[in-house]
Amino acid sequence: MRVAASQSARSPRIIGPGWLVWISDPVGIDAAWLACWMVRSLVGVGAVLIDMCATVRRPSHRTGCRGSHRGSHRCENRAMRITLPSGTAVEVARPDGTPRVGLVVTPDIFGIRPHFDALAAGWARDWGMAVAVVDQYAGAQPADDADVAARYAAVATIDDERHLADLHAAADVLGTPVSGLMGFCMGGMYCFNSARSDRFSRIASFYGMITLPDAWKGPGHGEPLDYLRAGHPDRVLAIIGEKDTWTPADQVAKLRDLGVTVVGYPEAEHAFAHDPSRPVHRADDAKDAFARARAWLEGA
Repeated sequence: MRVAASQSARSPRIIGPGWLVWISDPVGIDAAWLACWMVRSLVGVGAVLIDMCATVRRPSHRTGCRGSHRGSHRCENRAMRITLPSGTAVEVARPDGTPRVGLVVTPDIFGIRPHFDALAAGWARDWGMAVAVVDQYAGAQPADDADVAARYAAVATIDDERHLADLHAAADVLGTPVSGLMGFCMGGMYCFNSARSDRFSRIASFYGMITLPDAWKGPGHGEPLDYLRAGHPDRVLAIIGEKDTWTPADQVAKLRDLGVTVVGYPEAEHAFAHDPSRPVHRADDAKDAFARARAWLEGA
């Protein structure tokens, strides 16, 4: 709206950006004109603020929040690396909302690393579970370029009771009503070992060693089958590759005899599911195995 000549002999002069205004002649101002000018100014500033807000992402310790389109976003998960009072490193990933199931994960012989960070984020996002990946080596993990012999020697120093205590502590960190456990390779063996605990309602072991390999034997280790006998084998799902030399058929039969639920994949070798970069990876079998593991863990 413009000021009519009959309304004021002198037009008001407005100086300054936004609403920081100096009016040279407040008496000569038409109130309606001033109101319209202020609305236009506020709308302009609001548009700038809205545009700025559309580009802002919610914070996360390791980014799991991304914009789905301009002006909106969805936080997929919140991830962080923590250290337990024992000194053990744990990668934690949480979904949005309040999850019912907390999933504690014990990884393969290569331990906690970026690959398992990504897996944890994916399980939190896709399964809606709070996830904690626990390092077995308690801060003494071999170097990334360590050979197999060095890693076997490091495994022999792990203490079963200490590792189980770390798994319990990780479940405490997640703070969910239900706690599940999942592990791979060496971590799958620790799933069998942890069946003696009352803490985990359901356990999913991926190609875990059923008997302790000679190269891994140390004063802090016990036999997986003994732990299963003393615990809750009925809570355990064992994912097995039937061409896996680490889990021969006669040992798998002992799992079944104890009451472990076993799912076998006839053409699968060791470590066929959790790392697509490996030549032994079998995508269809892996998809089926993870679907079964999820259903098992959610069934608690």
